[in-house]
Amino acid sequence: MKHLSTMWKETMHASPVAVVKKALDVLEHLGLKGETGVSRLSRDLGLPLATVHRLLATLCTAGYVLQNLSTQEYRLSTKVLDLSASVLSQLNVRTCALPFMRQLAAKWRETVNLAVLEGNRIVYAESIPSTEPLRFETDLGGTFAPHCSALAKAICAHVSRADLLKILPMGRLARFTATTITDRRSLLVQLEQARVRGYALDDEERYQGIRAAAAPIFDRHGKVVAAINVVAPTVRMPAERMCEAAGAVVTTAAEISAQLGFRPAQVPPLPPPGS
Repeated sequence: MKHLSTMWKETMHASPVAVVKKALDVLEHLGLKGETGVSRLSRDLGLPLATVHRLLATLCTAGYVLQNLSTQEYRLSTKVLDLSASVLSQLNVRTCALPFMRQLAAKWRETVNLAVLEGNRIVYAESIPSTEPLRFETDLGGTFAPHCSALAKAICAHVSRADLLKILPMGRLARFTATTITDRRSLLVQLEQARVRGYALDDEERYQGIRAAAAPIFDRHGKVVAAINVVAPTVRMPAERMCEAAGAVVTTAAEISAQLGFRPAQVPPLPPPGS
């Protein structure tokens, strides 16, 4: 059996990268298991007791780990939250979404839009235009009728009834085309369908000859904050291709949501919109 001083020297002479990796392993283990003793950490991580003692001492000095003097066990401190808060504060929906939007636009060769929820308004935040001459033009910063937009419906499907009433216009829902939904009860049914299947559609509801599929984007709290769509003229977006586009935007929206810290289990169950 190695002498304690020998193990200490081995730890001290370990490469900096190896030491950092071991320290991160300790932090992750404490994050998963909670308050843990030195022996348990040594056993679970396969590290010598001397190495664990040294790592914990360093982490305690740095303020990332605290020792319970009653049990002699260790746990993470709230300083770890400062790191995550710093990272999360720098996360921006548009910044996170842009590279994924470019990939989606390159694959589909159609316009890809990002809309964000700002208070009671849904606003165009970013757009990657199609390279085709005939394409949908987006007014960045502009708002749009929420009852006849795939982007808006993707967002509205995941807000509370109270917030939905604030987003929808007062009075009668305006008709723009023959397929515009003007009945509120029918809209609520469609929003419930969008919530269940994970995407919303616009089948020439705002502009004749334009179709779109959109999916919601969630933040780290499981709150819907934006939506992404693929929009194209009907000559290039027949009904069957719109279904394919729906699958693509769902995948892309999930990737963006993950960048924002979202985990699927965080979506709170909502009652049916009509309830």
